[in-house]
Amino acid sequence: MGVDSLSLANPYKNVRAATRLFRRLDTMFASSAMPDRACMVFAAYNAGAGHVLDAARLTDKYGGNRKQWYGNVEHFIHMLNDPKYYNDSVCTNGRFNAGETTRFVSNVFDKYMEYCRLEHLYNAVNHADTIIVPKRNTQKNEE
Repeated sequence: MGVDSLSLANPYKNVRAATRLFRRLDTMFASSAMPDRACMVFAAYNAGAGHVLDAARLTDKYGGNRKQWYGNVEHFIHMLNDPKYYNDSVCTNGRFNAGETTRFVSNVFDKYMEYCRLEHLYNAVNHADTIIVPKRNTQKNEE
């Protein structure tokens, strides 16, 4: 992501690298609609894209919807802890214990939804129709 080992402690460079990574992951999962795409991106950020792609391929193979996180890719990412699944020919990234990743996705998604609700509330309160502007006195003051 363009950060060398000497710059790992530089917050500016790390934020820029994370931005590049999120953009790359968002492009990788662009075929999924929101909010599923956000969950895939969060999972790939935490677990690595390879494990999420393995879970998506398993989802597809077993008749699920590879574009949906909950009940689909989320289910099969947990299956990557079982040799029957991580040794499947569609998987290329090996065994994976998904407990921490699915908790991460859930926590970040919950926070994301909270911010969306706050943004909606902010926009409603600050909408042009709801701003109270005092009436100007257009009469001239007579002395």
